[in-house]
Amino acid sequence: PARLARDADGALRTDVLARLLVITDLLVENAAEGQEAARNRIIIQKALCDVYADREGDSTPGYRDVLEVLRRYAQSSAQEFEPARLRALVELLQGFIASPFAQLFASQDGSTRDADKQFVTFDLFGVADLPASIQNALVYLVCGRVRDLAFDPSDPRMKTVILDEVAQ
Repeated sequence: PARLARDADGALRTDVLARLLVITDLLVENAAEGQEAARNRIIIQKALCDVYADREGDSTPGYRDVLEVLRRYAQSSAQEFEPARLRALVELLQGFIASPFAQLFASQDGSTRDADKQFVTFDLFGVADLPASIQNALVYLVCGRVRDLAFDPSDPRMKTVILDEVAQ
């Protein structure tokens, strides 16, 4: 939920932002290098922070929301970012959203619904058949989620983590 992604001041938590940046970089296949990649990440970082700042309530924003923020930047008269770079990022994100893999990352607020259960399963069977960028993003996301569940300070229960297909 969006509330868990925010710190006490309402800003997007740095650990959540870092995770979202890595996943987004993989999904939009930011192939730029060096300063070019860093400039792209600065825009994506601001868009992610703005999406969470704009979000009221507990619903988790998705990549369609990020796309709308990027489009808003492009239409802004302030021109805070290079128009060509914004267009390229919008095209990359649109390409991902239009792909058949986007549904794997769609925000349905269901990603945490079983977190309080005694037994939680993450089925990664078939991941090897996906494009490398999607594989990497999925495994990164699942490993982060497993870490969060295993080391949740608000839940002192003993936890057992079994990872089956991750080694493949």
